[in-house]
Amino acid sequence: MGALVAGILALAVGEARAAEPLRVAVAPAVGFGAVGHDGRLTGFNVDIARALCEEMAVPCDIAMQPFNQLMDRLATRRDLDFVVASVLRTPERERAFLFTDRYWRSSSTFVARTGEIQRPLIEAGAGKRVATLAGSRQQAFLRDRMGERASVAGYATEGEVLDAVRRGEADMALIATISALLLLSSEERHGLEFVGDPITENGLGGDVAIALPFGREALRDRVNQALRTILLNGRYDAISSRYFPFRVY
Repeated sequence: MGALVAGILALAVGEARAAEPLRVAVAPAVGFGAVGHDGRLTGFNVDIARALCEEMAVPCDIAMQPFNQLMDRLATRRDLDFVVASVLRTPERERAFLFTDRYWRSSSTFVARTGEIQRPLIEAGAGKRVATLAGSRQQAFLRDRMGERASVAGYATEGEVLDAVRRGEADMALIATISALLLLSSEERHGLEFVGDPITENGLGGDVAIALPFGREALRDRVNQALRTILLNGRYDAISSRYFPFRVY
């Protein structure tokens, strides 16, 4: 009888643990993560996270946090189950995190005030000020490539990055192309333009994936299966079409 009771208790504890919500984080970014007028999170990454959780049939607590903070939290505190925050999969990051399969593809673009700069900052000479997303691959690239020749400032959101250029705090910005496209379509950011072509080399473009802490291989596999399901059943495309004028996969 004692063994039977112990088995029942163990099963109950296991079921309770299984029912605990997964802790998921997204980052604020135009088209990808925002707080709606009703207080609910909205955006491509938010909806993808919800769809994956529903396909896995598990509850999820989805929270929003600036990109650099949530990546540091994933690396050090390890109290997140996974992050859906447009994380570019790079060799450096693969040494720090587990990654799922791709869920969209990215590139990066320089943006400046209209008519002021004719070529990307890397070719435009020293002494320039450039804004980018704090903790991003773009920031690491600029610091590595420009060194002391330029001042590189990191901001919490890509909207703040472009606003710094608009106000004259920076000469140019380097951000994700799709974010720039969406941001430049808003009236308050008229007067800014793309400089040069989108960049995919040097780690500034490629596969964007969902990041997890090491040791969560089983969860990574479940997320991958859920991702394959929404790609096949049309749910991914339905989400993408809500936010973007073209398929981002």
